[in-house]
Amino acid sequence: MKLRNLFSILLAFFFLLFFSDWMIKFLTISYLIINILSYVYSKILFENIEIYHKKNIIRSYKNHNIEIELTLKNKSFLQANYLFIKDNTGLLSLKESGKFLIRLNKFGKINLSYFVNAYKRGLFIIGPIKINGSDPLGFYPWEKTINSFSQIIIYPDIYKFFINIREGIPVGIIKSSNKIYEDTTLFKTVREYINGDDLKRINWKISAKMNKLHTMEYEYSLNSTVMILLNLNLNDFPLRYRFNHSENAIEIASSLVFYFTNQKQNIGLISNGKINNKYVYFPIKNGHNHAVMILESLAMINTSEAFENLIGMIAGTKIQLPGRTRIILITPKISMEELFCFYQFKKDNLLFDVFLLSEEKTNLNHDLKKRLGIDLYYYKIDERKIIYEKTSV
Repeated sequence: MKLRNLFSILLAFFFLLFFSDWMIKFLTISYLIINILSYVYSKILFENIEIYHKKNIIRSYKNHNIEIELTLKNKSFLQANYLFIKDNTGLLSLKESGKFLIRLNKFGKINLSYFVNAYKRGLFIIGPIKINGSDPLGFYPWEKTINSFSQIIIYPDIYKFFINIREGIPVGIIKSSNKIYEDTTLFKTVREYINGDDLKRINWKISAKMNKLHTMEYEYSLNSTVMILLNLNLNDFPLRYRFNHSENAIEIASSLVFYFTNQKQNIGLISNGKINNKYVYFPIKNGHNHAVMILESLAMINTSEAFENLIGMIAGTKIQLPGRTRIILITPKISMEELFCFYQFKKDNLLFDVFLLSEEKTNLNHDLKKRLGIDLYYYKIDERKIIYEKTSV
């Protein structure tokens, strides 16, 4: 109860006690009754108005319109003549106003919505919600803060991507032209027998019908288990356009996760970037939920000042990678020492690709590169695509 309301009630009692005129007493008693009823009315509304966000978590991308939905309820038997509602949108930009002026009937319920937009990736919090209301006469206005929050996860941009996978594990989903990856579970066609064909491949039913020997052919397919290494050491990025380069690194990692998930491949991620002051590690797994967890981490990851390079961190851990795993390193630059660390991994029958986010000239000669079995690429983002080409060495 505000001071002015208390003062008006004390003044009404003063008139009631010290003035004997019946008209003054009648008006004073009427005012006190109206005042008390207004207070009760306001108190009932305050206790029975509820509002909440319909979705606790919303996932979206940069520059997309995001609809925020609210549900407003009046659980009382009284009508709310006006309710002013304001949702706290934090760092998100408003496409439409997050403010509403609502009249709500007794036991009424209404759905409200507005749109926001995010111009960068990250985790954003919407809420709390403030409601202002009053009794019909406006004697007792009130304000209520509802601790309802909605998390908005903005993923990094996903770009169109294609990588020619030539090696991997036999029998999989990715089509190959290499005969060593023949999959006898994927029938392709039947052709006439050629001298030297394996007798086990002869289709005797078709051969009997055609009066000639016919041999079955199968599709060639493979799987490629992928571990993505994302270097977000701030000191490795050039000062000029440092933010853009680090964001491009994260976007390329996200595009790779999206691409290999669509290819139904097992993927993992290791990064020296940090979330809540911790390095990021996801073991190699498959499935949509696993990919979503990686993308959410890439939405929230930050650069760090790591004193140890990423490849050195991997070499010093006990992480076991399956044979023929494809390691993809995303980094602004690479040193000779890091390349030789890759060579140590090669002894474990692993495959390698290196994504250089800026065109770096290396001292690595062609013969040495060939012996290490590592392809170096220069990658850039252009017109919603990842353009890549081999670096000159």
